[in-house]
Order: sequence, then structure tokens, then C-alpha cells
Amino acid sequence: MLQLKNHLFAIGLISLVSGSAFAKGDHDTPFRAIFIDKKTENKLGSFPFDRGLYAQALSRLRDLGVKGVVIKYFLDQPKSGSGDDLLVQEILKVPTLLQARMDPSEVTPNPLPNRFFMAGVEGSYQEALGSSSGWLPLEKFSRHCQGLGFVDLADANVPLSYPIIETYQNKPVNSLVLATVAFALGKAPKVVGGSHLMLNGKRVPLSQNSEVTVTLPSLDELRPISFLDLLEKKVDASDLKGKVVILGYEGELGGRFKTPLGVLSAHRLFFYSIQDFYRRTQ
Repeated sequence: MLQLKNHLFAIGLISLVSGSAFAKGDHDTPFRAIFIDKKTENKLGSFPFDRGLYAQALSRLRDLGVKGVVIKYFLDQPKSGSGDDLLVQEILKVPTLLQARMDPSEVTPNPLPNRFFMAGVEGSYQEALGSSSGWLPLEKFSRHCQGLGFVDLADANVPLSYPIIETYQNKPVNSLVLATVAFALGKAPKVVGGSHLMLNGKRVPLSQNSEVTVTLPSLDELRPISFLDLLEKKVDASDLKGKVVILGYEGELGGRFKTPLGVLSAHRLFFYSIQDFYRRTQ
């Protein structure tokens, strides 16, 4: 189970629909992708890394003036050494969003702070994807992070729609897509489960299960920045200042999905999901 937790990257229930083109990958949205890639692993070894390297990444991003960071690695298991504590110190200095996922087989889940349960959700959310247990960030991380969202994949062979809200222990929680876009906008969503949500003055329809269908771009033009280049200070601040950075993974261990754009990594699909959802709020 520990190996699975270190290496599995769930992105949510996603519909692989191809649609309108995006302008040159991520440069027309407030998001930027920085992925651990083959070049990074060739230099630093196989993922997962000591979390001190993630702390270095957050420190560098803070120096570059980013608005916030979304860490797309599961941080639910403690690691030896000083890396965990170093990462906590950096999470205290730059707004950071973390991911969680549902797993009913998890016997001893980390606690989920009450502030991450959604207040004021109207309508019916009982049909949303949910569980009574899961992979939650270590309390030392969740206590200090800016936000938290759930990412879940029901069946990689049956692409469905993306859950905007889920339920954890029968209470509504954000998906990471919703948490990320709401953070980028600096506005709170108003959710009517099984019907719609309001965000940034826009109404986004939801399915009965509180899901939306993601539209992929016509072309796969995303060109993530290499995590190694970030650590080696080869990244231009002008491309990151004021942006929400997605720290993801696109190496050999990550999941792959067949789409109209070809086979894409799980975190590339997540990035396209937040792009698409962001555009629905404009």
C-alpha cells in the first residue's frame, strides 16, 4: 500500500472530450505547470524524492513571486529525515494547496481539519462520489496549507465526468479542480449539489452527481517547465510571477490515459481540467 500511495496519481473522473483550442498550452490562464520529468529523474534519481527538494521548489517559487502552489503529490505518509519539517516551513511562507483522495480501505486516515468541509452547500450532494476514509495529508501539512481538494478516478477504462464536489464522511468537500480555480480567482463558490455552482458571477451546470464534463483542447500544446530547471534556477521570473503553479509529475511511474489527443499523463489531464473549468468562470 505504501508503494502505491507514493506512486499513484489520481486525477478525478474525467471525460476525454476534445474541443476548442487553447492558446499555446497554459499561457492564456493564471496557471503554470512544473513537472518532474525524465530529465529531472536522470539527474536526481527516481521519484518520489526527499521532501526537502519540494521545500526547495516552494522556496524558489516564493522568490519568483508566484501567487500559490498546488502540490500534486500525495503527502499522507511520514518520511524520515528533515524533509517533512522543511516542507512545513515553506508551506507557511507561500499559499499551498494539497491533494487528498478517497479510499474506503484506508484503516487509519489522517484527520481532515474541519475548515476543509464545505459550508453552505445547497441541494442534494448525497449522490456525489464519496467515502468514509482516504489518503489525507499529514496533519502537519494540512494544518498549515491554504487549501485542500480531492482527486479520484473511479475507473481508468471508463472515462466519466469530473466531480466538482465529493463527500468525505458524508460531508461535502472540494475537488482539487474547484479548490484550485477558486483560489486563482480569489472567490468562494456557491454550490447547489446536483444542479449548478456559481463562481466569479458565472453559473456552471452540474450533473445529478455534481460533476462536469471536461473539454480537452484541440491540440496538446502544454510545455511544462522542468522541475530540475526550477531547482537549478533556470526559470524566468516573468513567466511565473503572480501565477498558480501546479507541481506535478510526468515521469515513467505516472498514469497514462488514452484521449482524443493521444496518450496523456494523469497530471497533464489535471492541468487541462483546471484550464477548462477556469474558462467556464470567465
